[in-house]
Amino acid sequence: MKIEEKISFDMINAMKEKNKIKVSTLRGLKSKIKEKSIEKNASLDEKEILKIIKSAEKQRIDSAIQFKKGNREDLEKIELEELKIIQEYLPKQLSRSELYIEIDKVVKTLNVNSSKDIGKVMAELMKKLSGKADGKLLQELVREKLGN
Repeated sequence: MKIEEKISFDMINAMKEKNKIKVSTLRGLKSKIKEKSIEKNASLDEKEILKIIKSAEKQRIDSAIQFKKGNREDLEKIELEELKIIQEYLPKQLSRSELYIEIDKVVKTLNVNSSKDIGKVMAELMKKLSGKADGKLLQELVREKLGN
């Protein structure tokens, strides 16, 4: 089942269960996907949909942090609940050890060993691990591997 179909299916089930937060979160995701599809004037592929979902995840994280700083635990709690729902549609993130293995493979494949080649390694890793790893963490690990 495609991600967009799963979101629709889960939204209908959430309506039946009268789960207001899940319904509104999934409606928001569907709306963003539809908006991007109209903007592009074509249907979106899975990668583009994942990018939208990843963006929604980041937005919820940022909002939760801001609400926590502002002592608004009630709003922070809502953002965290929505975040949990959104993360159900993202691929499982790779662990640090799995990332080290992938970095080692790419470094060996490209035959690089200096910090000047970080860009090449990152470009290859981002193609390979799109959606499965956080870019900032990946960059930190590559810098560590190639010596800042």
